[in-house]
Amino acid sequence: MATVGQVLTNKVTGEKLKYLQTAEQTNGRLTQFDLWVSPKGNVPVRHLHPGQSETVEVVSGIFKVECDGDIKYMQPGEKFTIEKGKAHQWWNESDSQEVQVKFTIEPANKFQVMQEQIFGICNEKGKLSFLQIMVMAKEYDMVIAGPPLIL
Repeated sequence: MATVGQVLTNKVTGEKLKYLQTAEQTNGRLTQFDLWVSPKGNVPVRHLHPGQSETVEVVSGIFKVECDGDIKYMQPGEKFTIEKGKAHQWWNESDSQEVQVKFTIEPANKFQVMQEQIFGICNEKGKLSFLQIMVMAKEYDMVIAGPPLIL
């Protein structure tokens, strides 16, 4: 179970996550965390959350977000909400600078468990397999917005 102040590190992607508010603390209303994204780091698949919104606030660095076909170059202090059902992907284009971003996921649903599993599998196995990604997407209210779902 996630706790405020807990830090998760993904040795494969270089991401570091620190919980600021947890689902347990907010009665499931939201989960909030700081995320440090290493140079050239990214979320590996374009996806959407049918039942969750995702608010991104840049703390440091330049963060690139693609949402529903629009690309935003976000700078410190800028905030953007990815509404429920909007396909998105994000990344750090910098070759040398880490980016720090605050994420707020509403409602929390099982987002914390998903993050713990993704980081754990990556740390143990080196990466997620396609099958793991598809099973997790189904379990954690996420739709892969890439190849046709029949594939």
